[in-house]
Amino acid sequence: MGRLEEFKENKQYILEDALGSITPADNREADIYSFMRSYLNDELGGVDKAELLEELAKCITGQPYDRPEAWEPFYSQKEIDELAAVMDRFIDGLTEGCAEGHLPPAKALADKAWSEISMLDEKTGNHLLDSWRRDEIYNWMSEACEASIQEALEIKNSMGGMQML
Repeated sequence: MGRLEEFKENKQYILEDALGSITPADNREADIYSFMRSYLNDELGGVDKAELLEELAKCITGQPYDRPEAWEPFYSQKEIDELAAVMDRFIDGLTEGCAEGHLPPAKALADKAWSEISMLDEKTGNHLLDSWRRDEIYNWMSEACEASIQEALEIKNSMGGMQML
């Protein structure tokens, strides 16, 4: 089942893209701006301004500082892990079908996975999946289904062409 198992690893680029959207890049200038804006607008709701100024001074002088809380992401590592789990269950279902000596119910597995992925995306206010991620997951699932067919045919041929499909 090597080819299908590879799909579990091949999904990483999609998950890393989703993670990149919620992981702020190190950008000292942007942090200085965020500290200053927070100070002037009192966005932090009563946080000690002296503490805020201390962190700003550390940032300006290049010392280690606590990053400003500029925004709350729409989803977290938890949702990305849930997406990974759905994708893994999809591959596991395809693998299981091949191991049992028949074509796995790819359409049913894909429909179930898309249903779970859509619910997860809705839970994040439709921020988890942009059009690129949606297309990439669709392509990833389609390629996995094709690989499962090839896997099933190879198993059938190795059994001397015995009827299994």
